[in-house]
Order: sequence, then C-alpha cells, then structure tokens
Amino acid sequence: MQEELEQVKAQLHQTQSQLEQSQSQLHQIQGQLEELQTQYQQIQGELQQAIELNPNLFSSYHALGDTLFKLEKWEEAAAAYGRASELNPDFFWSSYSLGEALLKLQQWEEAVTSYRHVIELMPDFPWSYYHLGNTLIKLEKWEDAFDIYSQGISIAPNLPWPYRNLGDALLKLGQLEEAISCYRRAVEFNPDVAEIYYDLAETLAKLGQVEEAISCYRRAVELTSSN
Repeated sequence: MQEELEQVKAQLHQTQSQLEQSQSQLHQIQGQLEELQTQYQQIQGELQQAIELNPNLFSSYHALGDTLFKLEKWEEAAAAYGRASELNPDFFWSSYSLGEALLKLQQWEEAVTSYRHVIELMPDFPWSYYHLGNTLIKLEKWEDAFDIYSQGISIAPNLPWPYRNLGDALLKLGQLEEAISCYRRAVEFNPDVAEIYYDLAETLAKLGQVEEAISCYRRAVELTSSN
C-alpha cells in the first residue's frame, strides 16, 4: 500500500513538473509574441511615414497591408491593400491579399470580387480558385462554387484541399454519386482527417450503402478519439 502511495506521489510530482515547464514555455512564447507585435507596430509607423512622403507608391501600401494583417487589424489591412490595388491594378498579390483580409471581415461579396480580379490577372494560380470557391460556399452559391472548384482542380489536380469542398457543393446540388467520388479523392489526400470520413459516411448512407457508411463512421470515430 505504501509503495503504491509513493508511486502516485511520484507521478503527481512528475505531472506538476511538466505543468510548470509548459507554463514557462507559454510565458516565453507570449513574450516573443509581444516583442513581435511591438516590432510590427514600429514597422507600421515607419510605413505610414513613408506614405505621407510619397502617397502614390503602391508598394508602401501593400507592405502596410501585410503589417496590419499580421497585427490582425483586418479593416485597416483591407483599406491598405485596396489602395495598393488602385495604384497598381496589375499587381495581383494586392488583390489576393485584399481577398484574405475581406474573408477575415466576413465580407463575402467583396471577397468574391477581389478573387475574381486575381483570377483575371493570373488564371493559373490555383489558390485563388480555392478561396473563391470557399467564399461562394459561404454565400450558398453551390453551382458557382462547383464551377470554380472544378476550374481550380483542372489547373492543379494534386492540390488536396478543394476535393472535400467540391464534394460539399455537389451534395448541396443533389449529385450524391459525384460527391462521393470527391470525398473519396479527398480521403486519398487526407487519410487522417475524421471530418472527411464523416461526410463520406453521411453521403453513402443517403444512397443506402450502409456497410461502407458504417466503416467510414467507425474510421471517423477512431481518428477523433486518437486526436
């Protein structure tokens, strides 16, 4: 009995030591983040001064947008990227970054406009299609999302992330067999993501493919339990 008690005490002491170590690491990370924030704020001030000296230099606005984005000042970042795009409408990174800031602000329609402009500027950049498709999903524009995801996949068929979302769009359009194909493809790329197995299981169940649906449900539970 005494030996068991000593073992429990030792385990408790080890747990307390690990907790103290984790807290120390957390304080260290917080300190580093505060230092980074201070640096970004300094950069923000320097860029704003540069803009005052030369208000027509698009690169200053774009760099300011990047800094404000890192500071999670989404509205100000969007304004800076927007001004950069106005000054140089052919620089696609400003429009792309503007889209990201607008997504943070949940301004879906404006983000759609920005990503469509990016696609016009650089039609072979697959990430624009992915983010545009995601934004159209937010707006419940399933057919438009399907078209955009399909275009993106045709450009970069080995990019894993669009397949699940394309499956979601097809599911909303009532195209269950096609949705299953997309979910299967998503599983090939992401075999350890529980949510994809769940989506696949739900769709299989709707088509009466119960045995495989149960298998997918079980896999989803296994992955959820292990995380």
